[in-house]
Order: sequence, then structure tokens, then C-alpha cells
Amino acid sequence: MPPRQWDRVAPSASRVSKTVGYEVAGRSLLRASEQEQTGGAGASEVSAKFQRIGWGPVPNDAHDLGTDLLVEARDHRLFDRGLIVGAQVKAGSSWFDHEVRDENGEIAGWWYYEPEATHFDDWVAHGLPHLLVLHDLDHNVSHWAHVTAEHVISTGKGCKIFVPREQSIDEEHLDELLAVAAQQKAAPELEGTSFTASADAVPPGRRLRYALLAPRLVAPHPNIGHEAPIAAEEALALCAQGRFLDLQRFADAHGSVPDPHQPYVGRDWRWSLVRAVCTWAFDDALDGLEHAAATAPTAEAKAAVGVVLACVLLRADRLTQACSVLDRLVEEDSLGPVDQGWVLVQRGRIRAEVGDLVGARADAVEAQRQFPGDADDVTVSGLASAAAWLLFRIAGFASGDLAGTLTAADNAIMWWRSQTIASALTNTVERAFHRWSQDTTSRWTVEDREEVNLFAAELNADLTAEHGAWSTIASLSSRQLLMRRHAVGDAEGISHNLHSLRRSGDHASLKLAVDHVRRVGPIESLVALLHGIGPESWTHTTAKSNLEVLARVGDLADESMAAQWIGMLLTVLRDPTDFRDRVVPFFWVDLAVVEAVRGLLPAGSPQSRLLAAECLASHEGPVDEVLASTLTDWIEEFSSEELTNEVRRGLRRLAEGDRGSLGAAVLGKLAEHDDAEAKQEVVARAIKGDLNALSAMGAVTILSSAQADSLIVKFEAMVRQTIESANRSKWGFGRHDAGLGLAVLNMWFPDVARWDPLLELLTHSCVAADHKRGALELIANEYERIPDEVLDRLAAATSAITNSPYFAEMGGRPLGAAAIAVAIASGAIADEAADIAVTQLSLGSEHERCDAAAIFGRGWCERMRPLLASFVADGRVSVRRAAANAVGRLSATDPDPLVMELARRLVHDRGAVVPRALLVGLSRQDADTALARETATALEDHPSAHVRGLARDFITRL
Repeated sequence: MPPRQWDRVAPSASRVSKTVGYEVAGRSLLRASEQEQTGGAGASEVSAKFQRIGWGPVPNDAHDLGTDLLVEARDHRLFDRGLIVGAQVKAGSSWFDHEVRDENGEIAGWWYYEPEATHFDDWVAHGLPHLLVLHDLDHNVSHWAHVTAEHVISTGKGCKIFVPREQSIDEEHLDELLAVAAQQKAAPELEGTSFTASADAVPPGRRLRYALLAPRLVAPHPNIGHEAPIAAEEALALCAQGRFLDLQRFADAHGSVPDPHQPYVGRDWRWSLVRAVCTWAFDDALDGLEHAAATAPTAEAKAAVGVVLACVLLRADRLTQACSVLDRLVEEDSLGPVDQGWVLVQRGRIRAEVGDLVGARADAVEAQRQFPGDADDVTVSGLASAAAWLLFRIAGFASGDLAGTLTAADNAIMWWRSQTIASALTNTVERAFHRWSQDTTSRWTVEDREEVNLFAAELNADLTAEHGAWSTIASLSSRQLLMRRHAVGDAEGISHNLHSLRRSGDHASLKLAVDHVRRVGPIESLVALLHGIGPESWTHTTAKSNLEVLARVGDLADESMAAQWIGMLLTVLRDPTDFRDRVVPFFWVDLAVVEAVRGLLPAGSPQSRLLAAECLASHEGPVDEVLASTLTDWIEEFSSEELTNEVRRGLRRLAEGDRGSLGAAVLGKLAEHDDAEAKQEVVARAIKGDLNALSAMGAVTILSSAQADSLIVKFEAMVRQTIESANRSKWGFGRHDAGLGLAVLNMWFPDVARWDPLLELLTHSCVAADHKRGALELIANEYERIPDEVLDRLAAATSAITNSPYFAEMGGRPLGAAAIAVAIASGAIADEAADIAVTQLSLGSEHERCDAAAIFGRGWCERMRPLLASFVADGRVSVRRAAANAVGRLSATDPDPLVMELARRLVHDRGAVVPRALLVGLSRQDADTALARETATALEDHPSAHVRGLARDFITRL
């Protein structure tokens, strides 16, 4: 049957754009237009695209004035972000006519034109962000552009916008679409909010996070008083600000506010959290936080207590547990977007600490995906900054986005934290100024604002996961508290703050602190510090600090602990792969490890020292010069009797290949075990002018006169070179002291001695003091071996010697006291003149007081000896050390009651430096006195292996 003929008629004016009319068998029919079909299909397919990425599109047919769809935005976990995006859909091939091609001829996108600016104005000015969507019906792809003022280009008549080909509505571009949706939320107004802080001003689901990260917006202002009761979140914010005294006052004034120092028996979980935080802050107890984490009733509560617990566990070097707490929260997948990001950035921080950089990067990136859409949440900027810093740290300075990272760090959380730190430093300066001015005005304070503010700033950086900021503030807080605790002799507090300083990663400050406590005590705090370095203590932040501790106070370890650490460190030296993978070091691992082993060897067992010797003996190839210097110190700790024949052979091979200090030290150690070849080799090297070998070969008396004469010629040349350089105003400071070497050989080989060049060096006005001091001190100590003529010439040149230049900036010191010692030894000054000279030194500089103590230790100026008592109590440990050495020397000769009293006092010094100096002084004398034996016996069980070793060697020698 032939098809019917359809006669087309004119369309209805009211439906021109929608339908076309036809007459069939006497009645009129309507037919949908192609444009309607295309537009409807396009809108439907674009809606489906949005639905596939989890968004909720709603058609806007009733009020379509340039917005086809209103789309509710959700994140990749399908959390509704409370954001609406408008979309205008253009479907069909005609919209893709205006192609834009890149340099390779590939389509980069398309221009969309409108002859008038009306629609563009509406979209740009609309309260909702708008997307223009070009939908390709043939390929079912929706390309979009965010319509903003900077993207819209005027054509002179209308406007156009570029729609990139690469921007499509799919899962791959979800983050970019969410970023567009997030632009409708503005950051809150923060100015003028400090006095109106309240939990009521924060949405309920954010209150716990705000209390911990932005407590300024939740905690009541200090000037408001305590008349009105506070909510649990406000109490938690007070804890975050360190205002525990304020919290106690609220509790005293209101029965509805639980006492933070008493167990909480109510049913409100939030108050349990407040109590748990207080208990941790005061007692380092974790039970309350662990219970709160197990009983948290909501997702928001789980996130808050989980982060707090993880941070506390991280501070306690329990990284595995901290990561497990955060793992459980992430795996539950029940947290809101910002809380999820909070937990992720904290986990990324911990992963970075143990070398899991891939996992840390993934966590930081995923955390950043959680934050768009909550610009009205103040905590988001701080957490986004932490994620940015973590990514920057992983990428490194050269590759990281420094500009973006610094921009992210410029946020309200950081500003308030900086304000808190500034307040603490202001209080510190005020306190220091009153102390400096010796102000005796009594000032009563009920709370230490320095401590409170630094606690708050450190906790804030910790909870925000800004690890770099936390490290800096933790160091600042630890140093401030360390000085406070040390001033009152609080050994436990000193140990606690040394641990905190170690965990902060400020290894430079830790080195200074440890050295100072080692010098002055209490030494038990350093023992506790050593015991606090556990298996999980080795992180990117703490590894260098741990090694510094072992290097400086390793001799305080007990034998089993020292053996354990030495074994671990030798494993790292042989194969550092695992160590490097975990800590991702920023320092030279080999050097730091070698120094740590050196510090531990005095406390180690014979077996651990043998293991170290085996490790050294197995080394192949040349040794780095810097490492060699420290390895030379290893050699000094080895006992030649403990070395096996195999180790000796390995060490001999090492010495054959090393012509520097390490090879010489090895030969000297082997020579101690009657190794004739080693002794012959080290002497041969010394005779050839190897000063390292000369230092290592032991007593110079093993040399013949002819051999000594060749060395004297060598030293004379070095002395003359020093004089020539000084004449040209050039001074160099090296390891070998030419003047001292020439003085030693002249004393022990008088038949070939050459005193004239040495006297020229010592009396030359341009030669630096540091090039004279060693020789002058030796002459003062061994003046009986010096020819009278030499002493007379030195005495006559006292003034020239005293005025020698010195360089304080390089550690140099004046030489006047050494010249005075030589003058007393030579008899140039005696009796009252000597007493006056030593009294003047006693009232002089730190270095002069040290030299005065040395003069007393030589048995001179007995009438002035009571001045030693003031040196023993001197404020500078260097003076106390010199006094201890002098008392030790006098104790081993003919001690008087003063010396006896001082020796018994010095034995109980709380550090390690002074007792060691006391024993060194004892060891310089051969006489056996009751006081010497008593002193050595009292120090046999000293915590320092160095001190114990000296004491036992002295007793054995007696």
C-alpha cells in the first residue's frame, strides 16, 4: 500500500519553536521539532552524567531562564556538601562548529558564542556557580566550562567562552567540578569575634573540631569571667588553650561543670573527653583517651578523640599504634569530609615519618579532595595548609610548589597560633629583663603564661598536623621548660624536656643541651634520656637527634644497652638500606653512625668492641678523611688483648692502605700487643715526618737520637714556617702543634735539642697565642727538664709572650697566664710577686681563672690555695673542671685539709666532666695517698664509663 501523502500546513504561532502542525484526514496533528528532541536528549544525558558521578541533578523547567539543571554536588564518597551548581546544556553537533586546535592540530576545545551578553551576565552574577555544558550526542560526552568573569570574552557585539575538550563530566574530573561548586561558600567574618567566642556560634557537627583547632572561636574570653556555666566543647577549647586554671574556676563556680581533676561519673561523653585531655596534660596518662576513643558516640566524636589520641601516641614514640587508630577511622568510612581529611592528613604525617612516602602522598592528596566546599569552615584552611606542607616536604624544595604552600599557610589558624607564641615570648623577655635589672619587686602570678601559651601553640600545630610548625614550637617550648627545670634541679623534669627536645628533631639545640647537662648534671637525666630511645623512636624527625644523644652520652649506657645499640649501628654501617628507607635521612648517615658508635664503645662489652673492630677490619678501599678522624677514636677504645688474630690481620691491611691518622692509629694499637712489624712501621712513618704516626707510636723514648734529630729538623721547619706566616699576618690552625712537638723532643733528647727556633716562636710578638700555649704549658709542667738558660730567656720575655695575638672568634684565648706559669717555674717571679700574680688571675677572665687553678695544681702559691674553693664553686664549668684537675693532682701528693674537703665535694658533682677531671689530675701523679685511693674508689661506680674506667685504672695501678 502506498504511503499516505502528508500535506504540511503553517505552524501555530504559539509553538513555533516547539512543534510543527500537519493535517491528516481532516484533523490537525503536532510533531516535535528536532531542536526539542535534541535539547531534551541532551539534558537527559547530561543529567545521567551527573548522576553517575554521584551528583543530584534536578530539571529547572518551571523557571528556566538560562539554567536547565540545578545540580546538588557530592564528593567521591557521596557525602552531600550542601552545594548547588547551575548548568546550561547545549546539545547537538552545531555547538561544536567553532573548533580551537592546538599546535599539533588536535582539537583543544570549542568557542560558545551568544550575540548578546544577557545570559553571560546572569550566569556570572548568579548566586550559584554556573556551568556551560556542550553535549556531544554522537559520542555521549559532556564538555563543560565554568562561567566566570575572567573566562567570558567580549566579541564587541556579544560574548564567547572557551569550552575545553579535556573538561568532561565524569569521575576523572570530579575534583575540578567540586572546586567549582565550592566557590559559592564564602569564608566567615573573623574580625571582632574574640570576645564573642562560644560553642553556640558553631554548627553542632563542627564544635569538637573547632574546640581543638580553633579554640579562639569557642573558648570564653578570659575577661568575661566565670559567672555563667560553660558547655563541654567550651571546656575542651580551654584545654586546647592551656587554660586549665580557668577550667578549674568554672568547675568551682558551677555544679554543671565537672572538676577536671576528679574522675567523671556522668553520661555525657564530651565531658569524658575533657577529663581525658586534662589527665594526659597533667600526668601523660593515656587510659582516659583510649577509653574515650572506644566509646565515642558519633562520627564527629570519633574523629576528634582519634586525632588527639594519635598525636599523643606519636609524642610517646608509639607510631604503630597511632597509625592503627587512624587506619580504623579511615576504614570505617563514616566520617564527614572535613573530619575525613583531618584524619588522613594526620595519617600521612605519620607515614612520612617512617618513610612511607607513597602512602603519605596518597593521604595528603586524598585529604585535599575532602576540603573543597567548606570555605565557611575555619579549620579547613589550617588542615589544607598541613596537607600542602606535607606534599611539599615529600617533593622537596626544588620540586615542591613553594608558592602554593606558602599561600596555604597564610590562614587564620596560623595567625592565632603566631599570636599565642608572640605572647609567650613577650612574657619571656619581661621576665628576663626583670632578672637582668635585678628587680627585687615581688610579682605574684597564678599561672605561668609562657608555659601556657607555648603548650597551646604546640598542641595546636600538633592537632592540625602541621608537622614543621609543631617541630619548631616543640623545640621552643622544650628549651624554655628545660631551663626552668634545670634551674631548680628537677631531674625528672629535665629528662622529660630533653625527650621532648629530641622528639622535636632540633638536633642542634639537643646537642647543646645534652653537653651542658653532661657537664653540670644531673647526669641521671641523661641516663633516662638514653633509656627513652626505643625501637619506634627512629623517624625522619628524630633519627639525627637519637644519633647525637648516643654520640654524646653513650658512655652512660649500661653494658647490655650499649652492646645492643652498637650491634644495631654496625648493621646500619654494613647495609644502611633499611635505615634509609625508614628515616629518609637529611644528614650523612655514615658519619653520624660512626660518631654514635664512638660514644657507645666505652660502655660496651668486650664482645661489642670486638664486633666494632671486625667491622673496621673488614672495610675495603680508602676511608673518607672525615670518617677516618672519628674512626681513629674507635681505635683508642679497642683493647689490643681482645683482638683476634683475624681482626689484627684485617686492621693491618687497613693500615697498609691508609697513610693518614687512621692507619697510624691502627699501627699504634697493634704495637701495644708486641707486634714488632707494626711498631717498626709506625716508627718508620714518624721518622719520615708523618706526624700522625708520631702521635700514635707512644712514648718518644723508643726513638734513637738520630731518629729524634730528623724529627726535630722537621718540627723546626714547621716552626719557622709558622713564624714566617705570622710576619705576613697569616695564621692557620691545624691539628698538629709544631711548637709542642719540638718542645717534647728537645726535652727528651737534649743532646740534639734545638731551643733557639722554639724560643723565637714563643717570644715572637706576631705569633698567635694558640701556637705557643701547648709548648708553654709543657714547659711549666716539666720545667725540671728545661735548661736554666732557656727558662731565663723565657722569663725575660714574659711581656712579649703575654701580648701574643689571639682570635676569640676561632676559639682562641689570651696567653698571659701561661707566661706567668713559666715565669713562676723559672723563678722569675716568686713569693709575694707570685701570690699577687695568681690572685690577679683569680679575679680575671674565665680563661685566666682556669690557668690560676692549673698553677695551684702544680703545688705553687700555697698561701693563695684557698682560692681553689671559689674555683670549685665557679659559675663556669671550665673553671670547675680546671679546679678539679688541680685538686686531683694535689690529692695524690701531700693533701692538706682544704684539698681533702674539696676532693670529697667534687666526687659528688652531678655531672661527668668534673669527676673525670678530678681523676685525670690524680692519674698525673704516681704517689699513693689515702685521699687518692678514697677518691678513686668513690668513683668506681659512676654512671659514665669514662669516669669508671679512669677510676679503676688508677686503683689497679696503685
